[in-house]
Amino acid sequence: MRTLVRFLLYFLGFSLLSGAVTLLLRWFGYGMVLKENGPVEWLEALWCSLCSLFLFLASRKSAQYARLFAVLWLLPLVAAVRELDRVFDEMFFHGAWAVPAIFIVLLVYYKASRYQNAVKLEFVAFMQTQQAVFFGLGFFIVAVFAQSFGQQAVMQAVFQEHYVRSIGGFIEEVIEFLGYTILVVGSLECYLRAHLAKERERSVCNEDNCDSETT
Repeated sequence: MRTLVRFLLYFLGFSLLSGAVTLLLRWFGYGMVLKENGPVEWLEALWCSLCSLFLFLASRKSAQYARLFAVLWLLPLVAAVRELDRVFDEMFFHGAWAVPAIFIVLLVYYKASRYQNAVKLEFVAFMQTQQAVFFGLGFFIVAVFAQSFGQQAVMQAVFQEHYVRSIGGFIEEVIEFLGYTILVVGSLECYLRAHLAKERERSVCNEDNCDSETT
């Protein structure tokens, strides 16, 4: 029952957010909302940051996937930095976003190598969970589906004589936004399930202590 309520809340939240984005598009126009360093890119960077936050919190709560989440929470930060590449270009130099991104990737490699065996075992177990479906679907949409639609040749083949470059960019951003939203839901589910497992463990421990005291 709790799972059903959560998913209904996810659907409601996504519907409200979609409505807000639609209003922004009507008020300010596609060019303003979807431009480089525009509201949508900042929102996608926020989504990536939320993914990192929830996975980091899950790594502190989860006993079953602690090492895996300790590695995974860093990956959305790379996407967040990439979404804000224009900010780094204006503040430092062109391509400056790659510096923190490479640092994060190296940190991921270090942590994954250090806990290699534990991460492998936890990854195999995690792939059988519901949360893994969210991550797999979200990653496919962001990294494969959206990027494929972002290619000008693909869009021209789909729309043919009706192709307009701005429409291609709009579709790419919408698909990316959907993928990031699914990733946020997956990371939130990781935290919630880790939190609930921790609470159940505490309740069991408390019951065992009470039983031992009475005996």
